[in-house]
Amino acid sequence: IVGHVRDGETMGAVANATVKLKDATGKDYQVTADSQGGYRFEGVAPGTATLSVDADEYLSFVAPADVKV
Repeated sequence: IVGHVRDGETMGAVANATVKLKDATGKDYQVTADSQGGYRFEGVAPGTATLSVDADEYLSFVAPADVKV
């Protein structure tokens, strides 16, 4: 899974956000977004995962993600 954390109003990158993922098998992953807001998870099992993002001065974001091989 590859993505970018962006401000919902300005669409600017949100650097250093904590991005967490729980895959369909229940395995937890955690990465920190880079200076461009980019993140990557590798080896995620297919199925429905839960993605969450936390960053200073922002509300938390939680959403399902459909992971396909």
